[in-house]
Amino acid sequence: MFNSSTNNFLFSLIKNKPRHIIAFSVFSFSSAILNTVAIILLIPILLLILNNDTAIIAANYSFFVKHCLALSNNLGADYKLIILILLGLLAKIASIITAYFSSITNLKHTKYLIYEVRQVSFKLLSKVDLNYYHRHKTGDILFKINREIDKAILTIKSSQKILANLSTILLLSTALILISWRLTLISSGLISLSFIVNSFIRDRIKKREAILFHKSQTYNRKTIEFLTGIEYIKKLAHEAQEYQAIVQSISAKNKAELNVQAFSFSIKPINEILGIIIVLVLTFSSYYLYNQQLPTFFPILLVYLLIIFKLLPLVSQLNNARHQYINNKSSIEVISRFLNEIKKPTIKTGNTVFTGLKHKINLYNVTFAYPNHAQIVLDKINLNIMKGSTVALVGSSGAGKSTLIGLLSRLYDPIEGKVTIDDRDLAEYSLASLRKSITVINKEPFLFNESIFYNITYGLNNISELEVIAATKKTKLYDYVLKLYDGFDSKIGNKKTIISQSTRQLIAITRALLSDPEIVILDEPLRNIDKGDRETLQNALNELCRDRTTIFITNRLATIKKADKIIILNKGKIIESGTHQELLKNGNLYKRMCSAQFKTSQQSHQQSLAKKISKKLARQENNTLSYEIRNNLNSLLNYLQLVNEGLVEEDLEQEKILDESYQSAKNMLASLREYERKIARGFEKNG
Repeated sequence: MFNSSTNNFLFSLIKNKPRHIIAFSVFSFSSAILNTVAIILLIPILLLILNNDTAIIAANYSFFVKHCLALSNNLGADYKLIILILLGLLAKIASIITAYFSSITNLKHTKYLIYEVRQVSFKLLSKVDLNYYHRHKTGDILFKINREIDKAILTIKSSQKILANLSTILLLSTALILISWRLTLISSGLISLSFIVNSFIRDRIKKREAILFHKSQTYNRKTIEFLTGIEYIKKLAHEAQEYQAIVQSISAKNKAELNVQAFSFSIKPINEILGIIIVLVLTFSSYYLYNQQLPTFFPILLVYLLIIFKLLPLVSQLNNARHQYINNKSSIEVISRFLNEIKKPTIKTGNTVFTGLKHKINLYNVTFAYPNHAQIVLDKINLNIMKGSTVALVGSSGAGKSTLIGLLSRLYDPIEGKVTIDDRDLAEYSLASLRKSITVINKEPFLFNESIFYNITYGLNNISELEVIAATKKTKLYDYVLKLYDGFDSKIGNKKTIISQSTRQLIAITRALLSDPEIVILDEPLRNIDKGDRETLQNALNELCRDRTTIFITNRLATIKKADKIIILNKGKIIESGTHQELLKNGNLYKRMCSAQFKTSQQSHQQSLAKKISKKLARQENNTLSYEIRNNLNSLLNYLQLVNEGLVEEDLEQEKILDESYQSAKNMLASLREYERKIARGFEKNG
């Protein structure tokens, strides 16, 4: 039925909690026996009420019926009927109680299996490396751990229900045979016919459900296309045609729904008609089979029909469980493959606890390519990073910067070469201790929809509120938190808590500061930050990186001039390395990048400042500054060394330069006016 791995998966689920299955089986079988006993006891009760017990013993009925009556005759004559009724009631009550415990046990087992499989799933998902997440969409993973697991457990539940129903059906069928094997042959044919009819109807329903699914998809697609493409549709004046297409899809969907519901509603009346047919056929059959003993057989026939009516729903339930099992059994194989670790990319942890960086980090001939991708991302990288130094990684998108950082955090392992810390292979360190010593600040930090305090202390142990307050004061986050309606307990994601990008970064930096990392990795943390907030964030980053080994990923060359080492990556290779001055002197690509970036920055700043100065000068009274001078103010700004280097970004520095430039411009204007007066006097003398 299943392959070996799937069978092993099923066996692993069963062996962990065998008592649930044993208890369910015992309770189900006990309920079936007690229910059957309660029904059979109706035979002597009805015969005693009708005073036909003596006639039954003399008549030509089955040994089972006579034996039941003989056992009842052993009871006291005065209390025989009362005792039988009490025994029947006790058997029925016991049957109901055991059926209840059977349902509860089955429910507990189902919930346990769902819990067990999901926790195993998340344990596996926490072990696999990032390559797995790159190859599988989040939606597909969620579908497996939610829908497919539910369907797989439903399959197991269906199989248990099949076994329970089969045991009850077997007992009731045995009772029918013992009462009258000839009627049982007839009823077996009738029940088989009922089973076939129900199966036929359910097959028709399944086919129509498939049609309904297709029609629903068509309707949804048409609706989405209409809503998203309404502008294009209106431009082409095609609204009427689209309207007709949607109306047709609605009609087709409604018709398909009607067909499904019509067939679904037909099950109940058809089963009721079949039940009436069975009763009529068995009644007429009894008349011809037991014509001579019909008055005495009538109570037995009533019990027989009662058993039949208990049996028919069980057959229907068995059929439903069988369909559920068939429809969902593929989910067991899906989950079995999903939980199979053999083909999953995982990072194995080492045994050595990382206690801190003592000397240096080294990369020796590191080569890396993502699984199932032929392209080499890093090609024979050799690099050393000394403790306490700042190293900047520069390169275009796809150069390998983020991949290199991923290798340092052991999110991946190189396919060749090795990464070491203090001459020990990174793979020898335990993942938990290594990663807790490394902090990564990304351009878009992830925050949970929890309180600010929760996000600041996430993953940290024994952090007091006083420590959090002290850290937030260092990063300047404290002033912002005080303004919130609930302080540190304000929840991110709440409408009352508005979190800007700079605040998100401050939360991430504050958490990093509390974690006291050995190594800090900055991945363009200022990229999406407004200029007004950059100074605050830069100061917070300076606080975090002080006396720590820092790796800085950026293409903003103005921010890395003071780095101890600048690494230029291109297509997975280190093509240049050195300090800012060394690369300006001896480098090639870095020098061109600096020239292009600083020139663009210089022009941008010059144009911006020129406009501001022009506006100030234009507001001066008696200002006769000519159009030509106003348009050539950029030449004045060439005297500003900071602007020439393209390093002026903060508003305070710009304002200072603006004032100096403005003063210079006023002096220039005064000189021009003096020059004009001298020229004018010269013309007067000559005249």
